[in-house]
Amino acid sequence: MKIQQFGSLMAMAAAIAVLTPHPAHADTIALNANLSAPITRSGVSGGSNGSDCGFVPSSPNHRLSIAQDFGSLQVQVQGGDGLTLKVSGPNGAFCIPVANGVAQMPGYWPAGTYDIFVGDRANTQRNYQLVISTN
Repeated sequence: MKIQQFGSLMAMAAAIAVLTPHPAHADTIALNANLSAPITRSGVSGGSNGSDCGFVPSSPNHRLSIAQDFGSLQVQVQGGDGLTLKVSGPNGAFCIPVANGVAQMPGYWPAGTYDIFVGDRANTQRNYQLVISTN
């Protein structure tokens, strides 16, 4: 009898583990000084957290890890008007709305870890492309 009860508990625990939503893990992008070609990633915008930067996901879409300072780096998202690009890093959080299909953050990027969120002002989900390049 005790074996059957233990087996039932294990089956129930396994079902709960499968049915419980797990937080999404960010796509980690590691950069070093040898960035010679643009890095491209794609994803789906939007989330349930409404903010000044539109509806963004609760966890970042991408995590950018920069090993050393970049004097000239550009992070941009393409995918249509209404999207937003939120970057949270060592110097604070910044939000850029997409205009004419592109949002971009060019300039000096100090070493550190940056969380990148791709939001949507209309609370919809759209495909986007993230491009990281040197200027």
